[in-house]
Order: sequence, then C-alpha cells, then structure tokens
Amino acid sequence: ICFGSETFCCFARNLGASKCKGEILVFVDADMEFKNNFIKNLISPIQKNISIGCDTNSGFLANKNNFWAKSWNIGRFYAAGVINNLAYKNMATANVSESEVFRAILKKNFNTVHGFDSSGEYTDDTSLSRKLRVKAFMSDKAMYYHYNPDSFSETILRASWIGRSNNLIKGSSRLFNIINYSFPMSIVKGSIIGIRYKYFPFLLFKIVYDMTIWLHL
Repeated sequence: ICFGSETFCCFARNLGASKCKGEILVFVDADMEFKNNFIKNLISPIQKNISIGCDTNSGFLANKNNFWAKSWNIGRFYAAGVINNLAYKNMATANVSESEVFRAILKKNFNTVHGFDSSGEYTDDTSLSRKLRVKAFMSDKAMYYHYNPDSFSETILRASWIGRSNNLIKGSSRLFNIINYSFPMSIVKGSIIGIRYKYFPFLLFKIVYDMTIWLHL
C-alpha cells in the first residue's frame, strides 16, 4: 500500500511501489478514510482476472458540511456536466464502468511503464492509463470517504497547483484560460453554478478558486 503527499504524490508512490514485494499495488491518499473490506473489494476484480487494475465509484465526501469542501465538490460536478444533489455527498460524478485513475494495479503492469509520471502535474495520477492505453475497471463495493480542501488556505494551495498545470498554460490554451478564469467570467459562472445547485455562497468560492488559477497562468 502506497501513500503519497499532495504535491509529490506520484514520486512518493513510485518510490513506495519500488519497495513493495506483493503482486498487487494499492494507492491511497492521506485524506481518505475507508470502510471495512475496502482493499478486499477493490482488488477482487484483479484477483478474478477481470482487469489488470481497479478504481472505485463508491466514494463519499467526508467533510460535506464544510463550505470550502462542499463548494469544491460542486465545482467538480459542474465541470463534469452533472447537475444533481449528489454533488453534496458523492465523490464519483457518474456511475461508469471504467476510470482513468488506477487505485490498484498489478505490479508487473505498473513496472512495464515505469510507474506514474512524477513531474508534479495535477493530472499525474491519470498517467498510468495514458501510458498503458487501458483504463481501470470500476468497482462499486470498495467504499471510502474523501476530504476535500476545507479552508481558504488549502483551497489556495490546491488551486495554485492546478494553475501551474501544463494543460492550462501551454500554447493556445493559455490565452483561452486567461479569459476563462478572469474575474468577470468568475462572477458569471459562479452565479450560474450557485443558482443551478441552489447553493448561492458558491460564488465566493468560485472567485477565490478562479483568481488563484488566473494568477498562475
């Protein structure tokens, strides 16, 4: 089992994986809590030769009553085009059969692509599926609770990391994102999202989040 810090998680996971002796690697985060039999249920499809790796769509928001955490989740759901009340409690935005994130994987397959990219990108945890050209099988029985950023400072820290991502600052996408994350757009989008999810304080979160990203573009 490999734990990773937020910014250096993929480097830490690669290091942990290199020390592991088992046939199956399981990757978990420091901001996750787990129900009984989480690992057993997560790796079951691998043991049954259904897939080389798995993720789970049975994730729930641990700090759902916190303004910052709730707003972060609403933003995730809106980005995925999902408008429903599940944004207040669920982590998975859709009930799908595959995932770009491997929560567990056979070590031999992990080693064939030399593990995760460890450049520090926000999307490094999806690099296994990109390099293997296969997605993880989605388990619906491995239950966990995840803590979203729950303070002003943590929101700033996470948004700063996202704002430095290459997919936001490279080439023509940078100009688009300078406009997309600008203050006027934040006001418009924050108001629309707050109305659609019936959570009007979201506007404040959107301004803080977007302005932090904008400053790093």
